[in-house]
Amino acid sequence: MVYCDHCWKNVSGSREDGGPLTCSECGKVLEDYHFSQEATFVKSSSGQSKLSGQYVRTVQSEFSASRQRTLDRAYDDLRYLSSNLGVNDDNMANQALAFYR
Repeated sequence: MVYCDHCWKNVSGSREDGGPLTCSECGKVLEDYHFSQEATFVKSSSGQSKLSGQYVRTVQSEFSASRQRTLDRAYDDLRYLSSNLGVNDDNMANQALAFYR
């Protein structure tokens, strides 16, 4: 439920196709946030490209999903490397991952 200052009451808002949140009674735009899964880039005043928007973290962990995949891949690579060096110690991979983080 959201409050519409045009209708002067709490209404259930509707958001169609990831667009703005609108009042279900009168159609007034209540929130104009646009969410997208695609990364978009903007140019800064110095001409460098940078990521537009913010990272959205997952609820289950402190890292975003892509960051967690990167950490998982790094852990697997560290275990593979230690195994090939003849050091089969999972504790060493955990310590190395802590330094990587």
